[in-house]
Amino acid sequence: MIALAGTIGTGLFLSSGKAIVRGGPLGAFLGYLFTGILVTGPVLSIAELSALVPLSGGIIRHAEYFVDPAVAFANGWNQVYANMVSIPAEVTAAAVIVDFWSNVNNGVWITVFGLLVLASNVLLVRIYGELEFSFATLKVRRPVPSSITTILTPMIDPARSWHERHGTHFGLRWRSKRRRVSRRSSQHHRTRD
Repeated sequence: MIALAGTIGTGLFLSSGKAIVRGGPLGAFLGYLFTGILVTGPVLSIAELSALVPLSGGIIRHAEYFVDPAVAFANGWNQVYANMVSIPAEVTAAAVIVDFWSNVNNGVWITVFGLLVLASNVLLVRIYGELEFSFATLKVRRPVPSSITTILTPMIDPARSWHERHGTHFGLRWRSKRRRVSRRSSQHHRTRD
């Protein structure tokens, strides 16, 4: 459960609205589908490596076993750097999400969430595991109905045309302009003959 929740980032909650506004529900669905297909390859490769040689330490140890210890060293420091950048980014994203419902300064929320992350890491492993599992369960259960609702709501809106609801409005408009230009050019050629 914790590994599955680790694959769901805050970008799903923060940027899915912008993706739907720009691409429409169909474009957002195709974007999620295409990205999911692209991510499937590396994830299945790591799963195959873990099934072939079960090592503690994840892909860092696999890099040492299959390639070279220097690659494992570089990969380990990349993981440290990624955690040093992603944890503050996640805390800031949580503050941005809470700011939607609150008028309190973001600095207060960043401090509160930062202290919560620090406190959860200082506590006993059993308490940390229970907290991680609970939040992971919420993180896995929430996006599926939210994504389905977000994609289906614009499609059901009766005030919009079919093209606006399905995200093809601009594509069809571009094609109709292209047809008008081609008709004009063909009429221009006929008049010259």
